Parts: sequence; C-alpha cells; structure tokens
Amino acid sequence: MTNSILEAREKRWAKKLWLVQKFVEKAPVASLAVLTLRMPMPLRASARAADIAHRLFSLFEETIQNADIALSYKELKISADGPESYIVCDAEAEMLKHLAVRFESEHNWGELVDIDIMDSCGHTKNRSALGYEPRKCFVCNEVAAVCAAGRSHSLQEIQARIEKILERAPEHLFLQKPHMHDAYPEPYKNSGGLHASIHG
Repeated sequence: MTNSILEAREKRWAKKLWLVQKFVEKAPVASLAVLTLRMPMPLRASARAADIAHRLFSLFEETIQNADIALSYKELKISADGPESYIVCDAEAEMLKHLAVRFESEHNWGELVDIDIMDSCGHTKNRSALGYEPRKCFVCNEVAAVCAAGRSHSLQEIQARIEKILERAPEHLFLQKPHMHDAYPEPYKNSGGLHASIHG
C-alpha cells in the first residue's frame, strides 16, 4: 500500500470526526454515512469506478430522503484511495445503519459499496452490534474479510463479477463503456472533490 493511499485513509478518518463535530452542534441528533467502493485499488482508481460511485451516492441519498430523514451536508470526492462520499443526516446512527445494511443487501448494486455509519460521539456502528452477519464476498459468498485478507480472487475474477452485478440494474447502460481487456483503463485524476452543504 502506497503512502498516498495511507494518507488518504488517514484524511478520511479525520474528516469523519470533523463532520460529526461540526454538525452535531446544529442538530439535536446527527450521524454520518461514508460510502466507499468494495473493489481492489486497481479497479476503484478509475473514471468508470468514479461513475459507479457517483450513482451509488445518489441512490443512497434517495433512500435516506425516502425515509423522511433530512440531510445536513453531502460531499463526493476522489482521493488517492478512490471515490468517497459523505452524508450527514438528522437521524439516530442505529436507524441510519439499518438503512445502510438494507441498501447493501437489497439494492441491485449494493454489493459494490461499503457504507460506514458514525454517531454524534464519533463511534462507528458495526453490523455485529445490530445483530447482522458479516458481509459476504460477492465472488464466492464466503466471509468477505477472509477473502480480502487472503487475496482469494484474481483481479480479473473480481472485475468479471463486478460487471455481472452492474448488469442487474438499467443504470449500467449509462456508465462509461468498459474496454475489451480492461474495464478500468485510466486512473481517475484527483478533481479536488465535488461537494454541497445544505446549510451553506
């Protein structure tokens, strides 16, 4: 893992804490959702992956709004570690985590995203604390953490499975087209981020 990726992850953690501290002062209840892609680095550092992340961000934002939860802040940016999205909501963290797990489990593209939830005290809500099983690998259906740690699947195998998952939803027709031998051809250049604060 390169220094730039480690630095990006450290910055993401610091940003999580900063957002929670900033917005908890503006609402009696606030929690944070952070979306990242479940892809190895060579696959998530691309324009196509950024396109997928943008659509997943919009779909989860819509899920939150359909649950009558108000949004305080939202941001989508590209770091050295790939796309990352932030949504601050006026909702209890446990409620938001249930929504996140349902999205990850039930949406056509849910297997491709990790949605971390942090409460107003800076504590991360995990699946096991709410009675959910660990996430499964979308290639072989074993525990995902075990496959990731053991590098159980080749990049080509993972890429092929990602394309099958994308085909489940009509949105895949509007994604950038994959190349014959490489669906993720060019690194996505750091754009500095696209963000919007509802509070201004």
